[in-house]
Amino acid sequence: MGREKKIKIDWISNSLEGDFISLTNYVEKNSLLIRSEYLNIIDSLECLKKSNKLIKSYYKCLDDYDLLDMSLLSEKSFYKSPEINDVIKLIGLDKLIFKLNPETVVLKNLPKKVKKTISEYCVDKKIKFFTISNREDNKKKIL
Repeated sequence: MGREKKIKIDWISNSLEGDFISLTNYVEKNSLLIRSEYLNIIDSLECLKKSNKLIKSYYKCLDDYDLLDMSLLSEKSFYKSPEINDVIKLIGLDKLIFKLNPETVVLKNLPKKVKKTISEYCVDKKIKFFTISNREDNKKKIL
């Protein structure tokens, strides 16, 4: 299968607008697969090593407490850690890009906090990357 020329993705909206793909809808339709991958990533943190020692061992406290398990890294509730939504959307974006194999990705309504991550991801995948701001957001910035 050849590469798509350009895909346009809306990070926030779940309504289909023009030729934009709703990342929210894509994540919802593929929620079981994406959630499973997210949980695998969190669980794999325990297997990471630094200087031949499990990372988890650095977070043991008073023999009974595991600070890694209590950290936001291990949190699985998006109520306690809203950034989980961004991580889940990043996993969804990765799956969507893998499926469509585009040359160019245009993202609308992308939060600043994930822009650098996506930019580096696109450089690594040799994909051109552009963002479009929502006009409502621009109005708020001016006021």
